[in-house]
Amino acid sequence: MRITVINTALDSINENNEPHLDILKQEQVIQNKWNEIREIRTQMLKECDWTQLPDVKLSEQEKETWREYRQALRDITLQDDPFNIIWPTI
Repeated sequence: MRITVINTALDSINENNEPHLDILKQEQVIQNKWNEIREIRTQMLKECDWTQLPDVKLSEQEKETWREYRQALRDITLQDDPFNIIWPTI
């Protein structure tokens, strides 16, 4: 008996109950893209670390704006599609 799950990576199962290589390659491409997004996000966070230092000369409103921006960067991986990321701006 063979069960096929619809709309998942297991859609394409060969007769040996193994996912087709193209599905595995697709998943790897997606994972690689998420890794790239995380690297970019980490760099962007590093570039604005200075905004959260206690002796920085920013108003509380400016600091809050930067905090919100940094949180939006941290939340970037909550988006559904790594190929269509909406990056926060400040």
